[in-house]
Amino acid sequence: MSGRILIADGLATNRITLKVRLTAACYEVVTATSPQQVCDLAAQQRPDLIILGASLGHDAPVALCHELSRNSATAHIPVLVQCQSDHLIAALKAGATAVLDPRVDENMLLARIRGLLRQRDVLRPLSEVTETVAALDVPIRGDVTLVADTPGRALGWKHMLSQYLPSRFAINDAEQALAAVARDDAAELYVIATDLENPGEGLRLLAELRSRNGSRNSSFIVAVPNGRSDIATIALDLGAGDTMPLCLQSDTMIEATAIAINAQLRQKRLADRRRAEAERHHLWAMTDPLTGLYNRRYALPRLTAIAQDAQRNGEPFSILAMDLDRFKLINDQYGHAAGDAVLVEVAARIVQAISELGMTARVGGEEFVTVLPGIGAERAAQLAELVRQTVMSMLIALPMRLGGRQLSVTLSIGIATSDQCAPTTQPVKLAEDALDRADRAMLAAKSLGRNRVIRATAAQAA
Repeated sequence: MSGRILIADGLATNRITLKVRLTAACYEVVTATSPQQVCDLAAQQRPDLIILGASLGHDAPVALCHELSRNSATAHIPVLVQCQSDHLIAALKAGATAVLDPRVDENMLLARIRGLLRQRDVLRPLSEVTETVAALDVPIRGDVTLVADTPGRALGWKHMLSQYLPSRFAINDAEQALAAVARDDAAELYVIATDLENPGEGLRLLAELRSRNGSRNSSFIVAVPNGRSDIATIALDLGAGDTMPLCLQSDTMIEATAIAINAQLRQKRLADRRRAEAERHHLWAMTDPLTGLYNRRYALPRLTAIAQDAQRNGEPFSILAMDLDRFKLINDQYGHAAGDAVLVEVAARIVQAISELGMTARVGGEEFVTVLPGIGAERAAQLAELVRQTVMSMLIALPMRLGGRQLSVTLSIGIATSDQCAPTTQPVKLAEDALDRADRAMLAAKSLGRNRVIRATAAQAA
């Protein structure tokens, strides 16, 4: 996993040692020797991760976390702090993404770095999101499932963590956790002990939950026995967002675990919003905003894919090219808002007639195309006639704000079927030929008086 890492430590030997380790792991490393240099380099180079060593000064890592979180240019860069346990809570509250003991072994350190770099895109701000690290101080009411080795330990976790968090805690065993996912009732976050009824069963449950569609986007914290950094390393590499002590033996441990749970819930919700934004942008890219149908940009490549499938499977496909009759008169007489209302209703009627049999797109102002995979000429003609009748069968009522008039609308439809096209091994050529034939047949329907269905002929494709 590549990434640029900024290392800050007051001792040259610490900086050099860590730089050698990370460079050997193929990371790009930048070093800093003072808090001010950290702030300057972080703002200038925007590293993927900042590591603050324990030798920066007694309170410097905590102060630096505060400073980085207040700067909009650096607030969303994950920060790994190496400090003693007496600074653990202060560092987490200041905005540290993770805290490790300076004596941590190399495998655990590298696993933590890999985990933080996996989360880097989540921590970066969305175009519509303005959360800052300060939001970490706000307790999140989330759905947390506790899976411990004994019911008593799970109840203990619930009692101790409820003092700090308003989350809803459920106690499950491994089977119950998986059954809930199967019911589409996954938790936002799972806390899982490494060993359940059998050694390593918790890690297997983690891997299983991350593989399920319903829970793959949940967050995970693995509870690890004291001194088992080898197990913590495996848990992080399996996708756990954090680890916690199996036995919460002090107020510091309990509070640190509560902060970690809150941070994981926050990251999960940021990730959910990022996915929703990406899906929204993807939808906008392939759909017509007025009618909700696919747009030309999506429809033409999809037509080529359908043509390729048809060639592979030895099946036909058909195309309906449709154009509203005298649509310009509607815009001229009643305005473009009325024209938009007609387009929306016509699109809905086409989809109603075609149902799930094909893909419909708006490819021009008043032009629509439907592609019918696996459907030959006779069935395509029946569907085209059904579309024509559905569109013309009822008047289209304009909204009252546009006068409430009722308009009669008709379609001219051209049909082309792939088995009528010239032989070719190129799906793109087959798709283009079929679409061209359908367009020509639609123009023929226009010239013959409109409001009719015409099948493509060899002459129309010439």
